[in-house]
Amino acid sequence: MSFRPIAPRRTDIVEKARRLYPESWRLCHKDYPQPEGSHARREAERFIKVVARMLHDEVDPRFGNNYSRGNPRRLSQDAVAFKNPESQAGGVEIIDVVARAGHPDQRVAWNDVTQATIDANTYGRYVEPPALPPVEQPGPDPGPDQPTDLEQRISRLEAWARTLRPFRG
Repeated sequence: MSFRPIAPRRTDIVEKARRLYPESWRLCHKDYPQPEGSHARREAERFIKVVARMLHDEVDPRFGNNYSRGNPRRLSQDAVAFKNPESQAGGVEIIDVVARAGHPDQRVAWNDVTQATIDANTYGRYVEPPALPPVEQPGPDPGPDQPTDLEQRISRLEAWARTLRPFRG
């Protein structure tokens, strides 16, 4: 490497974000066609914004989001930036924190891709991460003996439909 990496390795924070924001994790990097359909870019970017803010606030304010290839219209959806003036990749280290992002088997990672970025003759760009959204609460597991919300709705509709039968001709 032509620079000395200084970003602290904090997969624990990425894992914490995955637990607190499960829906954002699921939609990470899914703004392109998927079997279940495409999602809006803002949904696909939500998880990386959360991770960057948590790293910024809980670890070091030099952590932030990364503009992919320095393009201010293209936020990296699976990598964060860490300010490092020695880096020839735009003065940032670039760390991929979601391996296989957008795939069903994506997983928490901490892969420094700064040198690969330099070798590709491109660069990153630091951007201040936005405020954290409210924590996502996963719905309770209804278990096998408890009806789901959908089952309750179907049951109510069936009961309502039975009240209409006398009016049929």
